[in-house]
Formats: sequence, C-alpha cells, structure tokens
Amino acid sequence: MNTERAVPSRTAPYAPYAPYAPYAPYAPYAPYAPYRAVPRRTRRTGPGAHVGCPT
Repeated sequence: MNTERAVPSRTAPYAPYAPYAPYAPYAPYAPYAPYRAVPRRTRRTGPGAHVGCPT
C-alpha cells in the first residue's frame, strides 16, 4: 500500500512530539514562576487568596 503516506513516524511523532515537548516545559516552567511570583507580591487580598491567580 502507500508506504510513504502510511508512515506512522510521520503523523504520530509530529503531532505528539510538538505539543508534548512544549506543553510540558513551556506551560509549567513559564507560568509556574511568573504567575505565582507576580500575584504573590502584587495582589494579596483575603486570607484564602488564589495562589498563582492574579485575580
């Protein structure tokens, strides 16, 4: 059958590899530091303020 179009490494890795790599490091690394540091010293309303939430 189509060997060039039916290559799993062409569709499988491209989709998962692209999102998996950036999503894991980019999502947690970027938001974790800035998002938690900004609201902590800028807005601190109430004893049970949302930790990591600017609002």
